[in-house]
Amino acid sequence: MARRNILHKSKLQEFKEWLTDNGVEWRDGKGGYQVIQIRTIRGWSAIYDSDKERREHYTVQDDIKPLVSKFVNWRKL
Repeated sequence: MARRNILHKSKLQEFKEWLTDNGVEWRDGKGGYQVIQIRTIRGWSAIYDSDKERREHYTVQDDIKPLVSKFVNWRKL
């Protein structure tokens, strides 16, 4: 199940830099809705922008949720 309200759209570039700094492999998303793909144990998982006009946060797949949560907690420090 995908999660919303975790990664704010304004934090995407900072998240990409954090992934790179922490040795996590990522690449640009494919298609109109994928924003970024991140390598997980199961392969590539995506973060989506399902509603570009109204929503302030991206939709995050469950495989990536722990990683995004670490980023959010790191930002709070």
